[in-house]
Amino acid sequence: MSKRKNPDTSSIAYRHFVDNPRYGREPQWSSWTPPHEMAVHEVDKASRIPGTAIPVDPSLYQGRIIRRTPGYYLDCSCNCTSCKRPFIFFAAEQKYWFETLGFHADARAVRCAECRKIVKASQEVQSRYVELSHLEPRRPEQDLEWLELYCALPGIKSSALPEQVLNRLAKLPEIDSARLEECRRILKP
Repeated sequence: MSKRKNPDTSSIAYRHFVDNPRYGREPQWSSWTPPHEMAVHEVDKASRIPGTAIPVDPSLYQGRIIRRTPGYYLDCSCNCTSCKRPFIFFAAEQKYWFETLGFHADARAVRCAECRKIVKASQEVQSRYVELSHLEPRRPEQDLEWLELYCALPGIKSSALPEQVLNRLAKLPEIDSARLEECRRILKP
């Protein structure tokens, strides 16, 4: 299936959309036209971008509980719930989510690619923080990593524990003093 530019739509219409690192910010125009009776993947009619259809592989939906197997995906415009900017949930991205990753057929992109990346990074920081929090005893370099993660997490809570770790690490000559001072700066407003 070859992608083509839609002559009726200029890039001006999509200049404020969030850029997707894989697909860009403009619709992925398709030369494939679905038969009229085919079901579209469940997206809000108002957000559908006509002329962007790509076919569904129905064999990859077998054994999944859905009302009916869609016949095609369409690019659709959305607004990010985090940054409120418009972005496109691309048909190719939907195909990957539902056919390769096996996401539930009702799943929707609610965040733009940039915000999804930020949320994923935050979850990784939280996960590593929890992992180190349950590790006893921690080596000094693990204590420093724990302290840096504590400082990086949003909503720092006042607690004596980070201060205790900071003071313990300050006595060790092998600890990077610049990293320690950055944590001290964050912990002491």
